[in-house]
Amino acid sequence: MWVKRRLIPFNPCDGFQVTNKAQDETRTREPFSASDLRTIFNRDHLPVTLPHKFWAPLIGLYSGARVNEIAQLQVDDIEEVVGIWGMHIRRQVKNTHSRRFVPLHPELIRLGLLAYVKDVQTAGFAHVFPGLSWGDNGPGDSVGDWFNRTYLRKTCGITNPAKVFHSFRHTFATAAERAGIPDGRIAQLTGHSTGSTVLRQHYIHVAELPRRLDDISKVVFPEVELSPRKPGFFDPYLRRQRALENRERRKTEGR
Repeated sequence: MWVKRRLIPFNPCDGFQVTNKAQDETRTREPFSASDLRTIFNRDHLPVTLPHKFWAPLIGLYSGARVNEIAQLQVDDIEEVVGIWGMHIRRQVKNTHSRRFVPLHPELIRLGLLAYVKDVQTAGFAHVFPGLSWGDNGPGDSVGDWFNRTYLRKTCGITNPAKVFHSFRHTFATAAERAGIPDGRIAQLTGHSTGSTVLRQHYIHVAELPRRLDDISKVVFPEVELSPRKPGFFDPYLRRQRALENRERRKTEGR
């Protein structure tokens, strides 16, 4: 406007690009290297008794899902559709593009995720990861803070500030691209915008699920070598959490 009115000879803001905080953080994040993944998923490092600390990083790696999308999963979000097990990303999503149904990677099934979810359901919990603290942004903050500040930096010794939980999302997308999956189909899996209004309105395309499963199955990480968790493995944690909840309820009822 000032240039058009000839009040100044040039626009001093030319060349500047205004971004918000989320965009800035995304641009400064880097994917994990093969060496990083070997360290993160070292069986001597990874906590194996707390389900959210064991499963959340694995789900992030093998789906590209955001930390809050993972942390707020409920038991009924894990569903079998036309013979394909997957997870509904639909609660407090970042935007309309984020709402989707992601087939479970075969490696997650091999490691025992479905058995764990069944144990959670049997224990009577609604959330896949009971016991997480919920802040204004949901339960993802507690998982992200633990992973970024404690596990990644102190336990694993990965101090690059550009590498955080969100780096799993970049790692997944990079591996998917190298596997030959087109950008639009990667976006469907990760919940990025594809410019399709149909995708926004109908996040489950039954006819596309076999292809989505085929796509996600092509994303492999040979650096990750973990043994399956047997059914009932996390039962001690679930029993402790139930006891804590019962104790808190009795305190509330006694007031």
